[in-house]
Amino acid sequence: IYFLSTNNLPIETTDIIYMYIIFLTVMIFAFPIAMLFDIVIDVRFNKKCKKLKNITLNDNIKYIGEGAFTCCLKLTSIVIPNSIKTIEYGTFRFCKNLTSITIPNSIDTIKDAAFLDCNNLSSITLPNSVKYIGNSVFLNCSNLSSITIPQGIEVLPIGIFANCINLKSVTLPNSIKDIEEYAFNYCS
Repeated sequence: IYFLSTNNLPIETTDIIYMYIIFLTVMIFAFPIAMLFDIVIDVRFNKKCKKLKNITLNDNIKYIGEGAFTCCLKLTSIVIPNSIKTIEYGTFRFCKNLTSITIPNSIDTIKDAAFLDCNNLSSITLPNSVKYIGNSVFLNCSNLSSITIPQGIEVLPIGIFANCINLKSVTLPNSIKDIEEYAFNYCS
């Protein structure tokens, strides 16, 4: 939820508190109506996430936009709801302290650079529902040590694990037909 002034000037703190009270009142008394709306998190969100550490998104979230959590430097964990189908381009890139992410079985696509430079991500479980993984998804995830690629993935794309210097274990499914260049560049 964004509070915008009509003249594009910063809104005073007291105004934000007042608007928040109105919002809470509406949510309490009109909750069934509020459940009818889909919530979208877009790229503008990343400017407001400087202090967020742990996030659990609910099923009202229907879409997380490209780069939505880019540079959320204090973010350590996130739970993605079942209502999300795609992890968009660069959604979590540069989340240097991200250590835990829960990816639901609803995810079928992980686009390019989704977890680029997530230095503290040591392991991740990709559900079997994932059928497409983009280029450089785990590029520079220097603490990533193990991962299992789900059945159905046919290509390990360009640079998927490049510079994952602590990568020790990658379990590949029988469906893999091609490993593209630089997929394991500078891995241990």
